[in-house]
Amino acid sequence: MSPFNLTSRLAAFPLLLLVLIVLVLPGCFHNDDDPAPAPEPTPNANPAGYYTNTGFIDVMEANNTTPRASITDFQGMASGSSLMMLSDLTGLVYVGTIAVTGNDFSGTVDVYEAGEMIQGDVPFNGTITEGNRITGTMNGTAAANGTFQLDYAPALDNGPVDLPMLINDWEPVTNDDIFFVDVTGEPSPGSNFSSIIPQSSGFLERCDLLAR
Repeated sequence: MSPFNLTSRLAAFPLLLLVLIVLVLPGCFHNDDDPAPAPEPTPNANPAGYYTNTGFIDVMEANNTTPRASITDFQGMASGSSLMMLSDLTGLVYVGTIAVTGNDFSGTVDVYEAGEMIQGDVPFNGTITEGNRITGTMNGTAAANGTFQLDYAPALDNGPVDLPMLINDWEPVTNDDIFFVDVTGEPSPGSNFSSIIPQSSGFLERCDLLAR
């Protein structure tokens, strides 16, 4: 057996140390190029509820060139994928279907004036600030071309009226689709609806809803 050679073993030590450093160091550094974790998706906003008559809608006249005077009694209600909006003073009614992604919505809306449909399936989209307001843009022409805002009415959210009730309970009475409505501006609602439309709250106040 060869004698213990301290000199040769010490000469090999730097090489072993270098190999050890090469093997260990990669785990000691963070790669700044690593992708950041994906952000959590925004939960879908829930627009359901009543929107009082303090909202507004700015649209165009029939010529689609002249801005119509701002309408400042815009109100509505939302339930599920349905959104109904109206102005008592102008007789404009908007009946929409929406899909919500995060805080944004998109869909289509049918537009009625004085009880007659003037445009159907108008694209519209916007933003829902849950428990506060809905803002949106309609991409049609004339009364279906413009922007709107609905103001949420939390005090009315415990009220008895919602779209399922109107559809399920009142279509048999009126014998027609509840969404075909007239806004007549009468000082009190029609007899069929007098028991379920709150008259002192501002929501649908002074609106006479009559199925056609």
